[in-house]
Amino acid sequence: MPRSADAIVVLSGGRGHRLDEGVRLWNAGVGRTLVVSDGNAPGWAAGNRLCRRARVVCFHPEPYSTQGEARWLGREARRRGWDSVVVVTSTYHLRRARMIFRRCYDRGLAAVAAEPPPANVLIGLAWEWPKSVYYLTLKRGC
Repeated sequence: MPRSADAIVVLSGGRGHRLDEGVRLWNAGVGRTLVVSDGNAPGWAAGNRLCRRARVVCFHPEPYSTQGEARWLGREARRRGWDSVVVVTSTYHLRRARMIFRRCYDRGLAAVAAEPPPANVLIGLAWEWPKSVYYLTLKRGC
């Protein structure tokens, strides 16, 4: 992981544990800008509060998926001149997220796993295998 990235990108989907890890890294000085996917979502108090702070960027990905998040980052990184980012996601999602982000972002990329609650692990793993196969075989571009 870079010592000082331009941005820390917290992926949506595992709001509590992913956001906690992203904020921990940001407070430790790992990234200058904290990016929160879907941080302005209704009912997400922690995300909503952060989105009002300086050096925090919140966005809603289109499509609402890891691929939408990666596409947004590719465009936004070029616009802002970001050369290094740290993507924060759940342990079970790390491999697929890294693969998709590398397709859309060709600069310095590190991925950090946040440990989800035990109940989320089973659900996450059940979804990850079919999604991974899909992105490895049919959905190969950014």
